Amino acid sequence: KTILTTNFDTLIEDAFIIQGIPINVFDVHVRAELPDSVLVNKGLSVVKLHGSKYGLRADNTLMTKGEENDPEVETFEKYFPEMSNLLVIGASCLEERTNYRINRALKNKNCKLFCVCFSENDKKQVELAFSENESR
Repeated sequence: KTILTTNFDTLIEDAFIIQGIPINVFDVHVRAELPDSVLVNKGLSVVKLHGSKYGLRADNTLMTKGEENDPEVETFEKYFPEMSNLLVIGASCLEERTNYRINRALKNKNCKLFCVCFSENDKKQVELAFSENESR
């Protein structure tokens, strides 16, 4: 029920609108915190982790994991119910901030990760980014 994206375009929400499916959109710009999981998990939602074209969140924190007790890490984890599935499509997995949060959710929520890769190089990047959870 939750789509997390690093894209800042409107293609995902446009597709749902065309199909007549209501969706909640949360743009997370550079000065905003992640939206509360209670709001996100209320219905079908898209969380735009890099904001939108009017408020990008592509700053120097992309390449940092964040602190262990960072409230945003905990909020991100709450987007995932226990034993849920996470599908990653078209990601280079080079961004430390998102990789760290996904790894935490995989480990702490016992989630399963499925990835769609474009090339062998992408596959290697995914394996490297999530190697600590390779048994999942």
